[in-house]
Amino acid sequence: MAAVCAIVKSINPNFDFSRINLATTVSFVANDETADLFDLVKQIDEDITVNIVDPNFEEAEYPGLKNYLDGFVKEGVELGGCNVYSIN
Repeated sequence: MAAVCAIVKSINPNFDFSRINLATTVSFVANDETADLFDLVKQIDEDITVNIVDPNFEEAEYPGLKNYLDGFVKEGVELGGCNVYSIN
């Protein structure tokens, strides 16, 4: 989604990003130092909001979900969006 914002910015440099919420992401992506999501978004526009959800997989019943905690799995938009939708 950051790429989409960058394309919009290149087409319309004066686009108002203050009402844009960048695809909701999970804490795994937000905390990934190799991705540096926040710096990337800031380079596009300071007004883009990034929403973060912590799915609390520490409490998960299923071992497969705990693979997120060990860094074996990364997910962003789909998992984060589903989590936000479920709590609203």
